[in-house]
Amino acid sequence: MESATRLWMRRTFGPEVEGVEQTHYVVGSPWSSQQLDESWFASLDPVWQDAWDDDHGTLLPETVTDRALVASREVDFDAGERLLVHYMQPHCPFIDSPDIATPKAAEGFTDAAERDIWTRLQAAEVSLESVWNGYRANLDLALAEVERLLHGIDSERVIITSDHGNAIGEYGLYGHPESMPFDCLREVPWFETTAIDTGERASSERVRSEPTSEEPTDDDIEARLRALGYR
Repeated sequence: MESATRLWMRRTFGPEVEGVEQTHYVVGSPWSSQQLDESWFASLDPVWQDAWDDDHGTLLPETVTDRALVASREVDFDAGERLLVHYMQPHCPFIDSPDIATPKAAEGFTDAAERDIWTRLQAAEVSLESVWNGYRANLDLALAEVERLLHGIDSERVIITSDHGNAIGEYGLYGHPESMPFDCLREVPWFETTAIDTGERASSERVRSEPTSEEPTDDDIEARLRALGYR
């Protein structure tokens, strides 16, 4: 397990990895543009490219669920194919607490609006309680969408996990810097369950009818990584 998404992707996927060619990957992270090749997978849907929510500065979990429900119709589970769905949450910014993660800068006094939440927590500009509340609320939103997804597919084995953890002061670290060996960043939950299709379907309002022909520019990618605190 890696301590950040970029290296996790690099070390988890590739043409030589067994089973990757049978994987349908619905991915919310902009790092996919730099670390993944569509030809490796049975299918690759980089949802963030055309469904990014500029108002929240992130990709909303319900959008990922809808795209996963659509993708699942093409997955032949009986033939050994698998569906991998990569949500952004609980990663900041905090959807229900935008003032915590992206505060309005005082006029000419601070550049706090350009600083990620972990830098601000380290500097005691925000309280640990408020950050944890925002983080947990993001997690709850994501898990609610995972539950919705599980009511839209049939699968005997579903694994709910994460690509990395998060530090809140351990060893002087905050967030999830790359290549760190600490348990708080590399030990993640691993929960196994089943999925039973009870008729949950994607919202037509959130799912594009035709693939977009416009690729995000390098500036678009940088802006979205910055909104997530990577820059």
